[in-house]
Amino acid sequence: PQVVHVFEFWSRSYQLLRRGASHPCQLNAGTIGAHSARLFAIRRAEPSWTQAQFVGSDIHFTSGMEVVGFDAPESRREVRLDLLIGRDVDHGHVWLVLPGSCARSSVTASGSAFRDHLTERDVSHAPRGHTAPSSSPTQLPREDLRIFHVQDDVWRVRVALRHNEPCDLVVRWT
Repeated sequence: PQVVHVFEFWSRSYQLLRRGASHPCQLNAGTIGAHSARLFAIRRAEPSWTQAQFVGSDIHFTSGMEVVGFDAPESRREVRLDLLIGRDVDHGHVWLVLPGSCARSSVTASGSAFRDHLTERDVSHAPRGHTAPSSSPTQLPREDLRIFHVQDDVWRVRVALRHNEPCDLVVRWT
């Protein structure tokens, strides 16, 4: 079966779609109001399920233009992203597939994109939230949840980027 990751930019929602032999892969966009739109990033899931993947972000409407480098060695529980954008972003988020992880996994992040640029302090040891996602896809959980389990092996990591300054983000999990 074909499997795709679907990220919707405006609502910051994620879903995994599977297409089997007997049923097509069907995307439900929900109700779209007048003068409104949905903007989906659809990415094929890697068939090996052993390599981290970038799913999407709420930093740029392309849901990925800011990613200028991505290194996810196969069968290694680490991923490195190099990020660059032409504006300041204080509370951006990236969604990642961390294969083999689950809600009980330990996930840590480090790098210049994981710093609190407002206070210049390193938050790589900030606690990961253990609460369920908000019932409304447009509401993000409390801002202190810098690393958040979305579903299955998908995680959201909060980042801060500076105008035209290359930043790195390294995520590890056990």
